[in-house]
Amino acid sequence: MVCESEGAVAGCVFYVREPSFLYIGRLAVLPHYRRQGIGGTLLRAVERRAVDLGLSRVRLGVRRPLDRLRAYYLSRGYVAIGLETHQGYKEPTVVKMEKTVVDRSSG
Repeated sequence: MVCESEGAVAGCVFYVREPSFLYIGRLAVLPHYRRQGIGGTLLRAVERRAVDLGLSRVRLGVRRPLDRLRAYYLSRGYVAIGLETHQGYKEPTVVKMEKTVVDRSSG
């Protein structure tokens, strides 16, 4: 998915459907467009897509040193569910996070 501003791509998000959740592989906003809510808009769009696909969870991974990014996702309802270690490393390199999403249009 992409988000445009005045005809220019301002940000994008890549996601993959897994059997029981939608996985966000990358969410990026160009520096000029940051702090304008574009990241949140893209995140909500993926969450809506998960619901549209009949999935109730969205997952992502954040590199361990990126405390501010982890805090960003925590503030949007994501919780840490585990750690992952990239090949070649002895210590965990990624915090796996997940959010339960629900269809708010019904009932």
